[in-house]
Amino acid sequence: MTATGDLQKVDRLFITDHKSGLRFLVDSGASVSCVPVKIYRGRRSSNFMLSAANSTRIRTYGVVHLNIDIGLRRIFPFAFIIADVSHPILGMNFLTKYALIFDFKKKLLTDSLKSLQAVGTRSRGQTFITPVHSNSPYFEISLRFPELFDKSLSLTIAQKEVFHYIETRGQPVHSKVRRLSPEKLKVLKTEFDNLLRAGIIVPSKSQWSSPVHFLPKKDGTWRICGDYRRLNAVGYLI
Repeated sequence: MTATGDLQKVDRLFITDHKSGLRFLVDSGASVSCVPVKIYRGRRSSNFMLSAANSTRIRTYGVVHLNIDIGLRRIFPFAFIIADVSHPILGMNFLTKYALIFDFKKKLLTDSLKSLQAVGTRSRGQTFITPVHSNSPYFEISLRFPELFDKSLSLTIAQKEVFHYIETRGQPVHSKVRRLSPEKLKVLKTEFDNLLRAGIIVPSKSQWSSPVHFLPKKDGTWRICGDYRRLNAVGYLI
């Protein structure tokens, strides 16, 4: 979406994903990264809304996990918000996560970790999309720290020297793996891959295990939950 009002137009850089052929707008004014809903027809809208610079509300339709190749000799996995936008957008949450630096004048996107550059195309305008409405007292914070409002779980989790223990009685409880349909299995693998990349979960060989349970969301996607009833039965209440 294009900003209106007193926001000054600036140069914008477009970078092409070599895998899909999509042209992504590299936008420093967008705190989140999006793809147009027209690419994913049939998706139901969610309650989560974005806000454009002119205070227009932008509908969203869930999240899609993509592995994009923008010519920097590595693949960039990321969870993009599906939204009512005119073109794919690489926002500040994507650029910050992968330490990418953009130079609109030279039409370059630089990988600061690999010292590699990708050449794009340039145009004029401003997109300026944020998950926080411009009238909100948290609007400026969302621009300075976009990772705090990242709905995609793509942020890097800081390491903490804090450990949580659940006191139990008796032997470890183990649940058999529940059979899943191909659709649910694909969703589960994608979710686990995303949580592993974010550092929220880690591989384990524990004797304890609990099955997963799927609940349908209003937008037609699935909410993945853990069925911890057997664990709760042997745990001490605090």
